[in-house]
Amino acid sequence: MDEGDDGEGGDAKIQIENTFYMADDNRRGSPREALEQFEQCIELEKREMGDELFMRFKALEHVVTLHLALGNPEDMLARYRELLSYADRVTRNEVSESINAVLNAVSDSAKDFETVRSIYTVTLDALKDLQGQDRMWFDISMRLCKTMMDRKDFDGCGTLLESLHNTCRLPDGSDDPAKGGQLLEIYAVETLMQSMQNNFGRLKELFQRTSILSSEITDPRSMSIIREVWGKMYAAQGDWKSAYTEFFDSFIQYQEIGSPKAKQCLKYVVIANMLSGGKSNPFDAQEAKVYQQDPAIDAIVQLRMAYEDNDVRLFQKIVDRNPDLTRDEFIKTHLDALFNRVRSEALVNLVRPYKRIRISFIAKFLNISDDDVEKMLLSLILDETITGRVDQVNGLLDLSLATDESI
Repeated sequence: MDEGDDGEGGDAKIQIENTFYMADDNRRGSPREALEQFEQCIELEKREMGDELFMRFKALEHVVTLHLALGNPEDMLARYRELLSYADRVTRNEVSESINAVLNAVSDSAKDFETVRSIYTVTLDALKDLQGQDRMWFDISMRLCKTMMDRKDFDGCGTLLESLHNTCRLPDGSDDPAKGGQLLEIYAVETLMQSMQNNFGRLKELFQRTSILSSEITDPRSMSIIREVWGKMYAAQGDWKSAYTEFFDSFIQYQEIGSPKAKQCLKYVVIANMLSGGKSNPFDAQEAKVYQQDPAIDAIVQLRMAYEDNDVRLFQKIVDRNPDLTRDEFIKTHLDALFNRVRSEALVNLVRPYKRIRISFIAKFLNISDDDVEKMLLSLILDETITGRVDQVNGLLDLSLATDESI
């Protein structure tokens, strides 16, 4: 190129650049004006620079997201297809950044799922035709799986997971050991999906498969999810010691990747610790201690303290004052078991010094009915936590035959 062309080309680039940055300044305050300016930038570059790409790719990304914000789904899809048509002429990082920017915008702003699905479909179709973008295709497919799962579209999620799984199989249909990391991601999402549907039969199969993979691959992004589900599976079986171990491992791995789910999983750690009868405080661990003053964890810290003190009334007050606790389905499901545990511990401590004690007195202390106290006492007598008998005629718990060691 001679000096004259270089000068003209430089002037065109300056004009294109200026138009782009004016549009960028208006993106948030004046989106319609910004859209027109980005369109001008694109047309100017096509006219002045032909097939050479300068600001066009980034300008198209903004055109797509502005059409979305302004409620123009058809125009958005058309310009997105144009953006993707240039994907083989820019760097892999530029493709990844623009696609993720569009997907983030669609996930946050789209009013209907069909728009979201259309954008993902167009993206995945384009990536299939690009060389060297297999990993990006896989990652975006996984992202769509998670989006469908969050919407409880389990059929769609399952179909896409099976398609992804097929890319990680050997010709004989078995899992390809060379793709262990991707297999673990697939199994992590399926494990979570089956957990949401309470499909314990399939979860046991996945437990076996992920146990083998997790011994070879330690990816905290996948293992955090898998171990959380394992914890819930053990909890459903009443094996709270194993649940505690899995939840704690999951918490550590969520913490390692900086996931906000670390706090929620820490709550599960405390629940499992209490229901397993654990005497050690989970917050004694250095990893958990840093969250002890966190407002999101404060309620569960207070619950743990009430549990240690066998303070049934305080335990009830904490639950009543913190409705967020019962918004979590797992905690809500096991709250009655927690109350029973605290009441049982409080009851045993209450009756310890007596030879006879009125059931009505215990009921008042525990803030439950006489009938509920009788049921608790019978259960504690049957499992030999208490040595005594219930005198239903006189409304008494008779401990006169008990030795000091038996209570």
